[in-house]
Amino acid sequence: VGGVLGICIGCSFISGFELIYFLVFRLWSNYLRQPET
Repeated sequence: VGGVLGICIGCSFISGFELIYFLVFRLWSNYLRQPET
């Protein structure tokens, strides 16, 4: 939720970190939700 907002607000010095963190969070969440079948 605060990923895009964080990027828009802190795009001056934390854009890369925020983007990477958001992507990792989404990938991790999707991995945990992925059924092991």
